[in-house]
This record gives sequence, C-alpha cells and structure tokens, in this order.
Amino acid sequence: MSARNKWLSLSLVVIGFAALLSGPRPETSRHIASLLRMDLPAPKNPNLHQAIYNGNDLAQEPLGHFPRFLVLIESVTAAGQTSYCTGTAIAPDVVLTAGHCVVGMESLNVKVITNNDPLEFQTIPARAWKHHPQYNGGREGRMLGEFNEQNAHEYKDLGLIVMSSPSSHVEPAALAPRDFDPATQEAWLFVFGPTRDSQYRITGGLSFADVQRPRVIGSSKLYVAPVKSGQGWCVRDSGGPVTIAAESAQGGQQHYLLGVGFAFFDGFRNGDPADLKKVWGDLNRVPGCGARVGFTLVGSEIGWIESTIEELLPGQPRPLQFY
Repeated sequence: MSARNKWLSLSLVVIGFAALLSGPRPETSRHIASLLRMDLPAPKNPNLHQAIYNGNDLAQEPLGHFPRFLVLIESVTAAGQTSYCTGTAIAPDVVLTAGHCVVGMESLNVKVITNNDPLEFQTIPARAWKHHPQYNGGREGRMLGEFNEQNAHEYKDLGLIVMSSPSSHVEPAALAPRDFDPATQEAWLFVFGPTRDSQYRITGGLSFADVQRPRVIGSSKLYVAPVKSGQGWCVRDSGGPVTIAAESAQGGQQHYLLGVGFAFFDGFRNGDPADLKKVWGDLNRVPGCGARVGFTLVGSEIGWIESTIEELLPGQPRPLQFY
C-alpha cells in the first residue's frame, strides 16, 4: 500500500508514560538545571527520559481507545539503581525501546498495561535484551554528551527486549511504511504521557498534548518536533513509541509505529520557584521538561531489528507487521 496515496486521516503520535516515580536523580537534575533557561533554535542540549507536562486527559485521546502495545520498563543496574522507560510491543514477547534504556542493566521487567484507570499491570521479567551498537553514536561517556546537528546521523538509540513469556494483554504494533517521512507529509501530532500537575508531580493518570510537524535533524534518521506552548516532555521516561494513526483495512483508525522517542530539547521550567521548592525541597530536584521531543525513525533500522530478534530468539521467527 502506497504511503503517499493511501494514508487516510493521518495522526502522528508520540507516546510515553511511566509508573509512579520517585524524585529524579540528582546528577540528572543538575544537568537539566543548566538547560532550563535556554531557547535554542537548533536541537542542541538534548535530555533523556520523557513524560508529559500540562497535557490533556487521555479520555479525550483522538482514536478513542487505549493502545495495547504500550508497555512500561523497569530496569536495575549492577549498582542497584532503578530506572524507568517506555516501550512498544512488536510481538507478544518482544519490545522495542530506546537503546539507553537497556544498556548496562542487570535486570529488566516489562510491565504490560492491563487497565488504564487505575493503572494496573502484568509484570513479566525479561530474559534477553540488546542495544543498538550506535545507540550513543558509538561513543563512550554520557549519553548524547557529544550529540549535535552534524553528527546526528551516527546516533541510533534503539534497544530490543525479549520477555520470558508472551503476554495475552498486548496487541503488537504494526509498523508504518519504511518510506514514510513525517517532515514532508501532512500529519496531526500528539505526545502522550503520565499526568503531571502544575508542580510537576505525577498524579497517576495519563495525558496527551499537541505536537507540531517534526523536522529531520541534519542528515540523520532522527526527528525533532515542537510541543504545544505550555506543554512538554519531562524527565524520567524514554523509549516511547511514535505512531501514525491511519484507517486500517478492518475499518476505524489504528496506530502504526513510526519512531522511538529518545530525548527532549530546549528545557524549560514553569511555576513559582517558592512553591516548587516547597514540593521538591530543592529546585534542582524539579523534573526538567523540554519544549521539543526527539525520536528515531524505526523504518531506517528494520534490518537491525529483524537480525536482533533472530539473534535473541534463534529459530523462533517473529515476523514484523507493516501497514
């Protein structure tokens, strides 16, 4: 099916949400604090781990249903530090996420969402995972520490997880056409995530926000898109799916996986500093948020995804579904 001729009622959706969170890591917050006053015309100073700020209630989500390919990822490092990410089930036991969500992890649990209100999960341990060798542009050191417009093509922040058993609760996402370019084709954009109040606290709900058309970063397969004024992606969750919603062959709209969120850009902080300090104790602990979101185009790495599935599940094919 031609992406140019047969897309109907397109929507581009960046989806990312987290479990209930503790305060952000101090070292992450210090890095964010240096970005909050910046208004950058180019996608400089990215930061990781997104979640929604000041969004709209998910009950008003345009497709009118909760996407069952969304999962939460809870990981633990060798040092015992816990972190959270989001992912997309592309098979009943295979999850696609950001590479920095799985690199260096001692253990991983995949939390499949079984109920939206209140949030309820089926937790399945991961038995294997792998990050793309170019998840950080092939560089050592802090994630995205040397990232810029010129070397963006070297970054492929993807990771793959195999669960210890398949889940009947997920509906694996089909992939968007490999040649679909969101920067040149008309689309309606959104970001999704956990509900944060005006003081950046997670409330337990889920929200969405409008996002404008993305642009490609340099000569890469990475894109960056502005979030509606007053809304943004925030610290503590990464790897969420970027989907296009289009009419399916069965009728009605369906999500098709286009990309994986990896960072926010152009940090900001809204709210009264005195009030925020009462809540967080220190302004450096306030979760950072960004005015733009960045994502990796999945269609550019189908070969890596398929070969990694074969490596982690030898002789057990998991054919990808496409639009």
